[in-house]
Amino acid sequence: MRNVAFFRVGVAVLTMAFLDGCSSLRPPVRGWRRPSVVTVRKKGGSWYFFYQGRPFVVRGVCCVLPQDFSAPENDQGYNAISRYKGQYSKWRFDTLCRLRCWGFNTVSAWSHPSLYGRTDFFYTVVIDLQGPDARNRLVDVFSRQYRETVMRIARAKLRRHATNSTLVGYYVNNELPWYGEKAWPTNPKDGLLVRYLQLGPGAPGKRRVVRFLRDFYESFDAFLEDFSTSAENFDELLHVRDAVPRSPDFRDAERAWCGIVADRYYSMCRKAIRKFDPHHLILGSRFARRAPLPVIRACARYCDVVSLNYYDASGQPDPVYLDTLVSQIRRPLIISEFSWRAKENSSGCPNTRGAAVTVPTQQKRAENFEAFVTALMKKPYVVGYEWFQYFDEPPAGRSFDGENSNYGLVDIFDRPYVKLLRTISRVNREADRIHARAVRPGRAHPAVLDDFPTACVPPEPPAGFRAVEFSNPAAWRVFTWGDTTDADTYLDARAEDGILVLQGNSGGGWGCGVSIIPEQSPQETAAGKLAGAQRVIIDLEASRSVELRFFVNETGHGPPDADSYAGVKGADGEAYISFPVTVPPGRHSYVFRLCELEKNTAYGNQRGNGILDTQGIAEVGLVFTPGQVISLKVSRICFRGS
Repeated sequence: MRNVAFFRVGVAVLTMAFLDGCSSLRPPVRGWRRPSVVTVRKKGGSWYFFYQGRPFVVRGVCCVLPQDFSAPENDQGYNAISRYKGQYSKWRFDTLCRLRCWGFNTVSAWSHPSLYGRTDFFYTVVIDLQGPDARNRLVDVFSRQYRETVMRIARAKLRRHATNSTLVGYYVNNELPWYGEKAWPTNPKDGLLVRYLQLGPGAPGKRRVVRFLRDFYESFDAFLEDFSTSAENFDELLHVRDAVPRSPDFRDAERAWCGIVADRYYSMCRKAIRKFDPHHLILGSRFARRAPLPVIRACARYCDVVSLNYYDASGQPDPVYLDTLVSQIRRPLIISEFSWRAKENSSGCPNTRGAAVTVPTQQKRAENFEAFVTALMKKPYVVGYEWFQYFDEPPAGRSFDGENSNYGLVDIFDRPYVKLLRTISRVNREADRIHARAVRPGRAHPAVLDDFPTACVPPEPPAGFRAVEFSNPAAWRVFTWGDTTDADTYLDARAEDGILVLQGNSGGGWGCGVSIIPEQSPQETAAGKLAGAQRVIIDLEASRSVELRFFVNETGHGPPDADSYAGVKGADGEAYISFPVTVPPGRHSYVFRLCELEKNTAYGNQRGNGILDTQGIAEVGLVFTPGQVISLKVSRICFRGS
């Protein structure tokens, strides 16, 4: 590829060589009556998209662009159009030749508009239907302003797509924050319910949430069992903004409220889309793999397809989760994002920001693609998959969020990753055949849809559990950690007069924490000294009020994208964490029942056995939520029976 002309000829030759194998991947153009829209329905037990009566599955690539507009100014990023001297038609021709020969048939979210409707490729678009507040995309869906903004966006964005026959459909948004702060579980005290309770009394959403709580709880006293507030009744609750959860039992109300917000949001989106485009498909909102079940059900009521952005370091989709999810919604699924990033890459991407799906080599990326897509196509309800993304992210990080990962099919110099693409080309050509032989879904297991599963703890031995007390902090192995991207985050730990002293600031990122390995090593712990423990008592002294969470990690623990979780004595590297506790100034003793700890969705083995293997406890510790000055002393950790 010494010059553009040579590159274009080479790609064209490859296109002709693959033409027979790729023809079924393209929208039929010659000899077909001009179709109106792509539809979705079942054929022979499997779901498919249909174009002019012909079935297909979407095989797409996100962010097919001539240059990376997210690259920081004066930093190196993908810029293929510079080789074409600004000739977009030549770039478009060569890029579509590439994609066709690699077996793709769809240009997906955030791709260049010149690829839409002027080619023999299908396409999907994200139209970002939301209210005027970009920081709170789901607040306030009950307001007139929100509704009018959604209608205005739909009018503007659907105009160019409504009559386009190669449009598969619309994604109404991307990774909406159904858990409040993020699109995935983070701070349990910052969910949608709390965000609506923080609205002023004149907000339609505030009136609606208070009415919901009146109906949900038998009395205000029942409400106060789950929430703390200065209000003394529901009428006063309308006028205050200080209500926060005090017990994990509030999550029943949280889930129900999310369902109400979701029903309002998706019905609004459907109405807006159907006003300006009565025919094209609505493809959901690209959940970040999961969302509260009432939200997904609401999405399925108003959308034709449910979409998931599905990142998993293992290279395998979770069949139990997917089968169970579909059993609840009765809609087909499209995987709207998936990818892996390799340490070995020619862009120099450090892979320190972005979805944690790191593998060692490009060959491993290829192997994961084959395993993942093959497994998906064996599912009768999966109608497509869209790779994220066309080119690598800038090594210095995207300008708006710092992502710097090797997600691309090509590097920042526009050079294809040959090992990866050789496998992708073969698997894409086999996808239709695999899907035609899809197998029936397995039995549903509703428990896997629980966003905050609690630990299953082995029972106490018949003879009882002998208390194990660690009361010498000088003998503990202690290390601190925190959000290194936030300059204000730090935590110092030292032993002083038989007490562990913690001083620091949890900053404005995701916070900080301390891990404590009591006297013996993890291997000695796993030998059974803690087997059968049921609760943990921690003695603390706070100089000022501080919010924290207690956690337990099994041996073999590691980040969610770890290559393996080789624990000891049956432990499989899972991590469990408590509901947040606010420690007031003074000395206090806290009891954490192990069976009430929840699965840590941000750390540890996410596919473990769901059992807190007490015989394999490696470490315990405390996590401090953001925005706090920390001044705390820990004098004792004691494991006890029931």
